[in-house]
Amino acid sequence: MDDEGFSLPLARHTARKNNTRRNNTRIETNLFELLDTDMEETPPSIVVHTDEITPYKLKCITAGNKKEVSMRYTQGRLTIRTTTKKAYQHAYKHLNDSKTAFYTHGYGKPPVIKITMKGLSITVQQVYNELIDRKLPLRKMRSLDKQIIQDGVKKRIKLPIHILTFDKTKDLKTRLKEVLSELFVIKVRLESYKKPTGGTQCFNCRGFGHICFRVTKCVRCSREHRVAECTQTTPKCCNCNQEHAVSFRQCPAF
Repeated sequence: MDDEGFSLPLARHTARKNNTRRNNTRIETNLFELLDTDMEETPPSIVVHTDEITPYKLKCITAGNKKEVSMRYTQGRLTIRTTTKKAYQHAYKHLNDSKTAFYTHGYGKPPVIKITMKGLSITVQQVYNELIDRKLPLRKMRSLDKQIIQDGVKKRIKLPIHILTFDKTKDLKTRLKEVLSELFVIKVRLESYKKPTGGTQCFNCRGFGHICFRVTKCVRCSREHRVAECTQTTPKCCNCNQEHAVSFRQCPAF
């Protein structure tokens, strides 16, 4: 306390200086190194009905890949999960060769980009040849059409819209802007492709949301044969039993 009656604050303890020199060496590790490597895509699940499974099939599915294969029974179905492409292909091949009914999704397809091109009323073959001549990685293409009724007769007319599917490359978007602003001295408009609304339809059983190898059903009459073998004239949907083709987008089950 000083002469005027005021007390001074206590002296604070200061931390000792750290004599250890800091290492100013910069670590040149690439933090995004994992993003630059090609990581293997996780295979999708395979679903099999339990009445299709036998102990012998289970043994064949896991043969040589026990560590990469796991299975689980749920609601009368067996779900097979694999961690490697090799194990998935082995299980897929065995089930397919043994004609076992199973569900799975697309896997291992090369990456592609779809583009919608508008403003060109020229045949598909002419456009295809021109794009190939311009060295674009075009895989396939198709044109859109619509149905009209003229004089009481249904007709389909071509629209000036083409759907282009390209192999995905690093410089694809840049090349499209450079060499695809016009075709045949006609300006065209490029837009990102918008997928149709709704789920994926199986090409085999005509169900939704999966791909399977069960009984084949006709897209027209829903009977057990291919549409090329169909002789029926009245359509019938196998999903809702109404009189329309299975591929009808307005189906209540879609």
